[in-house]
Parts: sequence; C-alpha cells; structure tokens
Amino acid sequence: MCLTYLLFLLVYFREYEMKNKAEQYNELIRMQLNSFQTEMTNTRKSEKKMSILRHDTRHHLSVLRTLIQQGETDKALEYLNEVSQTYDDTVIKTYCRNEMVNSVLSIYNMRFEEQRIRWEIQVSIGEKLPCSEMMFCAILSNVLENAMHAVQELPEDKRYIELSLSEKAGHLLLMEKNTVRSVPTFADGVPVTERSGHGLGARSIVYYVEKLSGQYQFFMEDGDFVVRIIL
Repeated sequence: MCLTYLLFLLVYFREYEMKNKAEQYNELIRMQLNSFQTEMTNTRKSEKKMSILRHDTRHHLSVLRTLIQQGETDKALEYLNEVSQTYDDTVIKTYCRNEMVNSVLSIYNMRFEEQRIRWEIQVSIGEKLPCSEMMFCAILSNVLENAMHAVQELPEDKRYIELSLSEKAGHLLLMEKNTVRSVPTFADGVPVTERSGHGLGARSIVYYVEKLSGQYQFFMEDGDFVVRIIL
C-alpha cells in the first residue's frame, strides 16, 4: 500500500508539473502573439502613412513651388522641414541586413523616442542568423520591452538603454544594459516580480533561450541591470 501510495504521488506530481509547464507555455505563446500583433500593427500604420505621403507628394511640390515663386523662402523651408519630419517618422532604419531584426529595432526605436528614452546600439550581424529568426526576435523584443518598462520608472534624464548584437564563431551574442530605479529580486539567477502582469518577459527569454540550447545571464553591474545571451 505504501509503495502504491508513493507511486501515486510521483505520478500526480509529474502530471501537475507537466500541467504547469503547459500553462506557462500557453501563456508565453499568447504574450508573444500579442507582442508581434502590436508590432505588425505599428508597421502597417507606418506603411499606410508612407502611402499617404507618396500620394500627396505632388501637392507638396506644388505648394513649395508656389512659395518659392512668391519669394517666401522662409515659409518654403519651414514647410519642407515639416514634410521631412513626417517622412522621418515613417522610416524603417537599417541596423543590419536581417529584415526581421531591423523591424524589431525600428519599432522600439520609435517607442523609445516617444518616451524620451536615450539609447545606444551596436549591431554587426549578417542577413542569415545562426538560429531561428522568430525565436531570436521574440527574445530581442522581450529584452527591449523589459528594459523600456524598467527605465520608464526613472526621470527622463536617467532613462538609458544600451544594446549590442554581434556574431562570433557561429554564435549570436546579445548584451543589453539599462538603468533601473531599484535592484530587482533574483530567483535562480532570473529576475522575478510579484507585480501583476509583469515578470513574463524574463520567463519568455529563458524559455526561448533554452529552446535554442543557448545561455543566458541576468545580473547587476555598477548599478545597471544587464542581460547577456549566447545562442
């Protein structure tokens, strides 16, 4: 009877663990789908805005020609600067030759500018990644999303994010550093939080890095939060 009871407990806890892992997996997938849906929506808005601007190009040129013919060069320059700024807001910046990575970085660049977050970026990766593009972009999105939420709690002059992407010996290297208001709590080397709706980003990063048989490291350095990932 004791052996039977022990076997029952082993089976029960195994099924309980598998159920928890399945729920976590579904939660991560849902979160990623929501994240990518948001990014695709922002990209479509940018494309739509660019389409409208292309359609209005003839009108803009006509206005500029009229202003110049009337000798109102100051107004022409002011109008030209306004149109130029509008075009700049729709540009997908080129950080590397990989289109998916460019899209993710461009989207977060726009978000950081909107929230007055200063950031520095260094990218030296090829067109083809040494791992799944979808999984890497999910990791990259979560890293930047977590950093954005962390620096949002700081005054504008303290908001700073640093990102480095590179390849070495067939491996993809990611390093992200950002300022924080307070030192996060770590559990088994992973930052955790009890705040509702938070903490999934780090779990998602760990999940995808492990799926790619990579390595991750979260730690504090000189008062800043740092993430290092090797894939």
